[in-house]
Amino acid sequence: MHSIASLLDERHRAAVGRLWEELDSRFIREGFCPTPYPHLSFHVAEGYDLAALAPGLARVAASTPRLRLRTSGLGLFTVPAHPVLYLTVVRDPALSEFHRMVWEEVKGFCTGRSPHYDPSSWVPHITLAQGETLSPRLPEIVDLLWRRDFNWEIEIDSLSFIYDDGERQGVEMSFNLTPPSATFRVE
Repeated sequence: MHSIASLLDERHRAAVGRLWEELDSRFIREGFCPTPYPHLSFHVAEGYDLAALAPGLARVAASTPRLRLRTSGLGLFTVPAHPVLYLTVVRDPALSEFHRMVWEEVKGFCTGRSPHYDPSSWVPHITLAQGETLSPRLPEIVDLLWRRDFNWEIEIDSLSFIYDDGERQGVEMSFNLTPPSATFRVE
């Protein structure tokens, strides 16, 4: 599955990367997090028409000031065969509007989209670990992490297409949100 997402700022990308490394080394479970890019996904689908998608993503990015996100702790999607442990992202009006704009712009240029990212059901999150190998170790992982401060403020400054062909993943294209002079803060 491919995604339309925002990569985290450098500081938080490194922090999530350290968490992934810690979980992998402590619990020795390869594939806990199947992406090399800490990110926040807005739209996920099996396929996209990239030639049609690029101008739409560029339009959304150009019309959106950089966003400040807040995380507020740990969350869990409890799908038995594929649980996901994540950092919860506070869904505020600015983030919801940005998500709606992305969804509207890209929905006509994809096939096999995931209903979990529909604006009516989207739960913004940053994945820490996922997959069936997570289930038996989940109590230990939560015990390790629950005392940590995950009240972060993260700047989102781009909108990207992350491809995943089943063997490789990468950022195919990325568009900057409007410059720092236009940055606003949502409380």
